[in-house]
Parts: sequence; C-alpha cells; structure tokens
Amino acid sequence: MLEDLAYVESLSAEVLAPPIPEAMTFDDILAIDYLDIDAFYRYIQIEETLINSGSVYYPNYVLESDAHRNTNYGNYYELMIEGTDLGTEIGGDSGSEVILEGYLFGFNKGFDFHWVIAYGDHTLPTA
Repeated sequence: MLEDLAYVESLSAEVLAPPIPEAMTFDDILAIDYLDIDAFYRYIQIEETLINSGSVYYPNYVLESDAHRNTNYGNYYELMIEGTDLGTEIGGDSGSEVILEGYLFGFNKGFDFHWVIAYGDHTLPTA
C-alpha cells in the first residue's frame, strides 16, 4: 500500500490533474444526506440560473431553480457561491444560465441546512 502511495505521489509531484466534475442537478443535491460526512467536498458541475439575491451595492450571486420554489414563502432554494464575484466576471447579468463547477459543502444556519458551492470554474451554455 505504501509503495502505491509513493508512486502516486511521485507522479503528481509536478503535475496536478484537474478534478473531474460530477454532473448534478438541484434534485441530486437536495437528495444528498447532509449528515453523511462523505457527501461533502464533492467536485460537481451544475447548470442553473444565476441570480443576484443581494442589491446593486452589495451583490450576492446565487444559483436558483424554478422547480424548487418554497410554496410556503414564495422564495426559491438557493445554492450559494463562495470564492468569486461571478456576477462581475460574466457582466452581472442576473437571470442568465451558467454552468458552474466547484466543491460542494454545507453549513447549518439556525434550523436550516444550506448547500454551498466553492467556485472552481464556469462556462456559459451555448445556444
């Protein structure tokens, strides 16, 4: 086992292989058991609508899905984005579709659990 580990370390000492994203949807993310420690820090790819849930002065870009609206409060489930000002990078175009890659993690906020994606990369879907 240690010989295998040393071989892998020597191969990756100079070149880091980019992570391969796991394609996910909001349904996939919401189905994850957040109490399972192995569910965290998966490198994922998701295509959804980029929304500014903040203001003009304090933008806060998140991903939203029309299919996951909270009928009790009328708001959407949001996948928060950490590690970049994505809205500025793509021109602040709230409401546009984006394909986002990053590491998935979560946290408790009060009595609610929230999934967050740590920014890795993004592309805009082609028409």
